[in-house]
Amino acid sequence: MRVPDSARETDLALGSITDEASEVAASTFRARKNDAIPEHNGGQDDLKVLNESRRAGPGLQQIIDNIPALAWCNLADGANEFLNRRWYDYTGLSPQEAHGEGWKVALHPEDLPRLTEKWGTVRNPEPGEYEVRLRRSDGVFRWFLFRIEPLGDETGEVVRWYGSATDIHQLKRTESLRAAEKRTLEMIADGASLTDTLNNLCRSIDVEAAPVVSTVLLLDPDGKRLWHTAGPRVPGDWLPAISPLLLSPHAGCCGRPRYRRRESSSLTSQRT
Repeated sequence: MRVPDSARETDLALGSITDEASEVAASTFRARKNDAIPEHNGGQDDLKVLNESRRAGPGLQQIIDNIPALAWCNLADGANEFLNRRWYDYTGLSPQEAHGEGWKVALHPEDLPRLTEKWGTVRNPEPGEYEVRLRRSDGVFRWFLFRIEPLGDETGEVVRWYGSATDIHQLKRTESLRAAEKRTLEMIADGASLTDTLNNLCRSIDVEAAPVVSTVLLLDPDGKRLWHTAGPRVPGDWLPAISPLLLSPHAGCCGRPRYRRRESSSLTSQRT
């Protein structure tokens, strides 16, 4: 996307712009293109007209705020200039907190470098798509697809980045679960050990259910105790408390169901 030569001197930030303002700007541009009016004041007269027309009523600002996506505009170096209302609602950040470099705090630390390195490409840039995790107002990270589009001047140098972010968390979760299922079946077919296979399964669960830590406890041959078999993220100081775990009515969420099942089976056998 390029700025027309005849309009490049007008530098307008996104604000409460109305449909009427768009018409005024378009009319001004057409007149200038046909040399009907002279160049003037670095675009300040146009800006004055636009500011006055903002009082006309709802328009472009409402459209941007209500589109089903998070929308934004950044300067060439990545400093934020504009975010729509959905961004503020999702992240919980105020306009003051998100302005400039502040918007970056909502991105996952592992994903931020992949996105911000794009800002270094200021000449002949290309549009791009990035899958990143964005922190919700309650602290939960969800996957979003960021689409960015550069706005260049007549030399090809970036002056702004425009973008949108769409929630793809459910899609990413489905892909991850399918990949985990495929990997587990491959490990079984390849003859991997039970411990390695179960550890791989626990890792997949931990990724999807963070900050939950998953573990697998297997019943010993005498049917009285559960032993820790898998769970690579289980802290070492937890193990004495959970392995071995004696089956009883007070054995917690792992031992209690198995105890009740054993008691039920024993009662059924006695009745038979």
